Amino acid sequence: MKKNKMIVLAIILGFNLFFYGTSLGDGGGVEPPQGSNCNKDPIPKPEISSPLIQGYFTAAYDNSQAVLDDPIYRHYNIQVVLEMPQLINGKEKIIRHLFSYQKKYSKPICSYTARDLIERYKILPCVLEVGKAFNLEGFPVLTKLKIIKKDFCGNNDVKDDMVYGIVKIRVVE
Repeated sequence: MKKNKMIVLAIILGFNLFFYGTSLGDGGGVEPPQGSNCNKDPIPKPEISSPLIQGYFTAAYDNSQAVLDDPIYRHYNIQVVLEMPQLINGKEKIIRHLFSYQKKYSKPICSYTARDLIERYKILPCVLEVGKAFNLEGFPVLTKLKIIKKDFCGNNDVKDDMVYGIVKIRVVE
């Protein structure tokens, strides 16, 4: 009888550890699409890389219905504007593209540092196919992410939290 109680207690303990670990976890980083090469880390070779793709991003709390459907997590919308100079008919023009991504977190966006965000989003340029948007072959690498401003942080209502910053990307072979 004691052996059965121990097995039941072990199962309950294992379930609780799994459930609370998952629910209190932070949602992890960006998931690469199946069949993509986004899950490998390339070794950037500076002599074989694209012109610098740069721009800015904003991350803001999402007040849509998804928040009410999944109250454990905070949903954030990340908007990115990227630009790169390109020669078109012998003239240099700035090409711009807009990207959007949604992510769930269990912590407020203001609690993350630039280093945290780089680690979380290092494969996001690949997932969003940044290289393809700029007609570049290779693997897009997030080379810099800097938080310029955190706004409305520290309020009691995390729905106001916003982060603004710059990003730099190179496409490497």
